[in-house]
Amino acid sequence: LTFNLEQYIRYSRTSGTRGEAISWMDTAEDWDWMLGNWDSILEHAGVRTGASCFFAFSFGPFLGFWTAYDAAAKMNFMTIPGGGLNSNARLKLLEDTSANVLLCTPTYALRLGKSLPKNHKHSVNKIIVAILKGKYEEPVTKTDEEFMNSNLHFIRSECIEHILNEANEFLENSWNKI
Repeated sequence: LTFNLEQYIRYSRTSGTRGEAISWMDTAEDWDWMLGNWDSILEHAGVRTGASCFFAFSFGPFLGFWTAYDAAAKMNFMTIPGGGLNSNARLKLLEDTSANVLLCTPTYALRLGKSLPKNHKHSVNKIIVAILKGKYEEPVTKTDEEFMNSNLHFIRSECIEHILNEANEFLENSWNKI
């Protein structure tokens, strides 16, 4: 450890999907730095005062969405945890809370969109998803301006074009027309 144990405030661990899980701890300074990164992501995605953010994932010890959640709360956005719920329960909670920002993985956004019942009412106008670097080879071809103006915002630019196209098609055909 770099610091005395009592200086650490957060424990995190990777999923272990690509090998053995890795654990680490963060100090308050580390955590604040990561929240600052999320501040930028949310600002660039156009999330503004009065936003209601729905987090459609189980938290566990994964730091990515814990930091997103904490940053949204720090920015005074309504934060709605959707962990431990199945897709139908999440869709119901999205409807009940009128959340307008959905944070989740790209595959789950697609799955949730395909699960939408006909005439389902929701208020989602932005979906923020994370893409893991190295999972795909091709870069995104949208310009920064096109990226910032779209309703679908990726946290990392290392995602491939077909995922972006599929996700945008999903937004146009599923979420935005219901």
